[in-house]
Amino acid sequence: MKTKLLEMKKQKALVLFIVLIGPTILSQAQDVQEKPRVKCGAKVGTQYNYKLMHNVVALTLEYKKSKFFIGLEHTCFFKNYYDQGERYEKNALGLSFGYNYTFMTVVKTSFYLQTAFSVFPAKYSYYQMGLADWVQHNEWVIQNTASVGIRYKLGKNVSVLLDGGFGSLQGFFLMLDTFIPAVSMSIEFE
Repeated sequence: MKTKLLEMKKQKALVLFIVLIGPTILSQAQDVQEKPRVKCGAKVGTQYNYKLMHNVVALTLEYKKSKFFIGLEHTCFFKNYYDQGERYEKNALGLSFGYNYTFMTVVKTSFYLQTAFSVFPAKYSYYQMGLADWVQHNEWVIQNTASVGIRYKLGKNVSVLLDGGFGSLQGFFLMLDTFIPAVSMSIEFE
């Protein structure tokens, strides 16, 4: 009889242990961090820089807090970009690429720093004194910007991005020959 009571107590102790301690052990076992992996996505956006507007469709690669993007862009020139003595074609196709780093995340909102480059051809004509005619000229423009932005997750795989900053038109990063304010809005799909 004593052995039966002892067995019942052992069984009750085992059940009590499983009920009270088991979930804690299981939850800790499932709390293993995932290995960081590269995530692919797409980005569609518009950037307005003074008298230029860039419409971008890009592929993104994300690893931890870093995101790289590269894609095609359509650049629109508003009025005469440099001065009144030059006539620019209104549209150009080019390349856009860049990097952003997320430095803070709060629930669905994150804040990031971004650098972006736009490379596009500028075709224009200017009046040549002495020739009494317009001369055609082609030039490749490298525009670069630095900005601070905010990303808001609309859903599991969709985010809206807004950022503002400044840029320049030199080939070297942020060589300020001209100070160009820049704002952009994008939608990202992961």
